[in-house]
Amino acid sequence: MLNAMEGIHYPSRRNVAFIGNWSIGDFFTHSNVGSLLGKTTLISVLCGDHFVPSSYISGQKGRGIRTTDIEVQGRLVKVDLWDTQAQEDHDCLRILVYPGCATVVFCFAIDSPESFASIQERWMPEILHFCSRPKVPIILVGCKKDSRQKNGESQAMQQGKLITSERGRELATSIHAVEYFECAQIDMESIHELKEVIGRVIAMSWDPASLELRKGGRKCIIF
Repeated sequence: MLNAMEGIHYPSRRNVAFIGNWSIGDFFTHSNVGSLLGKTTLISVLCGDHFVPSSYISGQKGRGIRTTDIEVQGRLVKVDLWDTQAQEDHDCLRILVYPGCATVVFCFAIDSPESFASIQERWMPEILHFCSRPKVPIILVGCKKDSRQKNGESQAMQQGKLITSERGRELATSIHAVEYFECAQIDMESIHELKEVIGRVIAMSWDPASLELRKGGRKCIIF
């Protein structure tokens, strides 16, 4: 497909990798259920489901894939959402997802400082190694925003148990993310907005000049 305005080639299908500690697959190998990230649920809801299909959990051999239509500059594009797993025994499978990705979505749970720290400590070095040429645009997403209300925002934040929006924005700046976004999987308004964000960033991935400009004017969206 061609954009008549700018002559940019639009592939009919694009890949987006979702990365972060604790996917649903980790549920079966870790007892710390409270640290589940919400990444798999987020992908499922982005695809219009309100639950995680059992076939999705067990049938992908460590590489969960869901497909949805996302609007990119007025055109619907098929987008494969890859739910990568964090376990070390999946390292070789995970890196196979990266080549050709339109964007990488780093996910952390707002109620999990460990998942937040892993973005800088583990995932950013991996992406820099495998996706630096050409550079892949990054979206940083804080999942489970509703946990702030559930856990008593002020006290939990003072104790460092919840990640603040300010800390999220600081991390987005440090890793040169083009977007920072917070959402709750039960809040459909934020889910629809995230799909729009992904569509905008996919469009940027076809226009390197636009991507560089966006890094200097990052947008923060918090519901």
